[in-house]
Amino acid sequence: MIYTDLAREINMVLFAPFNSPFKVNDNTITANAFSRPDIGIDSNGNFVVVWQEPFNNDINDFDIRGTVFDPSGAEIPFPESEIFISSDVGSEFNPSIAVAPDGFFVVAYSRNDDIFARRFNITSDGINQVGNEILVATFEQNKLQSFPQVAIDSEGDFSVVWTHQFEADDSDIRGRLFNADGSPITDDIPISSSFSNESESAIASVPIANNNNPNTDLVGVVSYTVDFNGNDTIFFRRFGNDGNQLGAEINAVSEANRDKNQTQSSIAIDSQGDFVIAWTHEFGENDTDIHFRRFNSDGTALDSMEIIVDSSLGNQNNPDVDLAPDGSILISYTDESSNSVKYRQFNSNGEPLGDSATFDVEGNQETNSAIAVGTNNKAVVVADAGNNNSFNPYGQILTPDASNTLNIPLNRFQNTSQPGTYLFAGEQESQNIRQNFPNFVEEGFAFSVAENPQDNLIRFNRFQNSDRPGTYLFAGEQESQNIRQNFPNFIEEGVAFYAFGAGSNQATPFYRFQNTDVPGTYLFVGDSERQSILQNFPNFVEEGIAFEAAT
Repeated sequence: MIYTDLAREINMVLFAPFNSPFKVNDNTITANAFSRPDIGIDSNGNFVVVWQEPFNNDINDFDIRGTVFDPSGAEIPFPESEIFISSDVGSEFNPSIAVAPDGFFVVAYSRNDDIFARRFNITSDGINQVGNEILVATFEQNKLQSFPQVAIDSEGDFSVVWTHQFEADDSDIRGRLFNADGSPITDDIPISSSFSNESESAIASVPIANNNNPNTDLVGVVSYTVDFNGNDTIFFRRFGNDGNQLGAEINAVSEANRDKNQTQSSIAIDSQGDFVIAWTHEFGENDTDIHFRRFNSDGTALDSMEIIVDSSLGNQNNPDVDLAPDGSILISYTDESSNSVKYRQFNSNGEPLGDSATFDVEGNQETNSAIAVGTNNKAVVVADAGNNNSFNPYGQILTPDASNTLNIPLNRFQNTSQPGTYLFAGEQESQNIRQNFPNFVEEGFAFSVAENPQDNLIRFNRFQNSDRPGTYLFAGEQESQNIRQNFPNFIEEGVAFYAFGAGSNQATPFYRFQNTDVPGTYLFVGDSERQSILQNFPNFVEEGIAFEAAT
């Protein structure tokens, strides 16, 4: 478990499943079709999943649909559970979504060889559509425009890139920038338009709007696949506020690997403009791997060679990458050898934080994944799951693995001198209690906490009630201030531990009860014991969630 120590050393959050995979769509796709879901998440942890779905399972009429979920995974209505992003006559395909921190989001998609976008807002009243559908691609509309990708900044300005079929054997990458109100900042811009084929574009916008980030002209980076000297490879190009190109296009692949095919890139960027590109690397015949490489905002590589995500035998492909607030890197991908979707996390230095984990919908195959991380340290993975060529969108919430952050166990003792009163103690204090205080009867492990401060953790102080010696209260700093000012009978003994706050959805909630038979004494329990107390012990009055700890 070396990676655990490494994560603590550089203060990384390790992600783990918060729930089992859940089906996203209301209908069930039974036609021979993929839903190709995409995902975005706002700063509050609300997340939006969009997908393509054959209307009434008619593969000649695909629509784009979406569902918005709150941080717990409950649907936010529109007023119904699903949003019809686009449901015109004809087929819409390949949705891409970008969500701003405040819940404003943009969905781009293709229809009848054109590229369109729609805007929405997540509000306290539900989901509101903003304005009308936007025709994105206007250059040579008589030619095929396909596979759009969208990115957004903190002010809602957004960019869309897509593949433009210039000639039968010559496709290009083009893009366009828009204000949040839907008005275009630029006309169609050629991102890459050589005589070779360019395709499979991906885009990332600097999360902080450029006018709030004066240290850089960079507003976004586009990566794409290029037919280069007989092999496919990954290039990228940086651009500024008005769509101006910042320098020449750059080959993302190290020279040592340019003799192999590199395809299917995905890109993520941080607030400083530093970015990560992940892609599929052809190691050999019927054997593809997932690689990534880190870059500074000026386009220089931070890694001399690619970092390998998964080099298992067989084909791993279709990566999607995002960055956590602490700089760690999360990549999801398809593993064809196991017919599953996997994801893996790396720290900001590109070092792995454990092995790949599996997104597993029981009895199904999984493919076409996407991953998104919110500023509240919540991540969501989505993927196609199904059998017999009929696939539906599923999702799974990931939260920080409390067992890595909260790893100091506390034991519970009952004070038999005052039955119904309790003490919670770490192992060192527990040994002293066992040896010297026989009136405290040990009841076993209670929960695990942290002994040192970390991001997102709250300090809890311990007070002893001097009116009833041997009885204790844990309180956060705000409540502690009130106790110090108004309750002199509670004697502060210092910092007890650090844990997640109530409602953070990062660990297991623990509830506080006051024993009214012995006022001023408290018990902290998980939900199972809570239910028993509520049913059988009316003298214990529930006061709410006190904190979240590991079990």
